[in-house]
Amino acid sequence: MAAIPLSVFCADPFPHRLIRLCFAKQPATLLAAAERLRQL
Repeated sequence: MAAIPLSVFCADPFPHRLIRLCFAKQPATLLAAAERLRQL
């Protein structure tokens, strides 16, 4: 997973603190990662 601030896509200052997520993995890998995050 990669996280990128949305401000790099905007010319004007972005009014919100958001990130863009890229999930370039197989569904089974994403499900395993979600389960690990849920346990935190």
